[in-house]
Amino acid sequence: MVRHVPRYPSTLDSVIPVPLFFAHQGGWDEAALVLGPLAVIGFLLLMANRRLKTRLDEMEQSDDID
Repeated sequence: MVRHVPRYPSTLDSVIPVPLFFAHQGGWDEAALVLGPLAVIGFLLLMANRRLKTRLDEMEQSDDID
């Protein structure tokens, strides 16, 4: 029986064992896939809200001066 031996080892095998990294780990990976984008969207909404409040305050002050 002849066994196939790859000429070049996979570079991912030496860095992180891929099956171990993507194996089900109690749901943390699914939670990260959901919570990560939600956190980014929440942060962007928070920043947009702050900018809007600042802009509205500036507009109100300029209206009070006139």
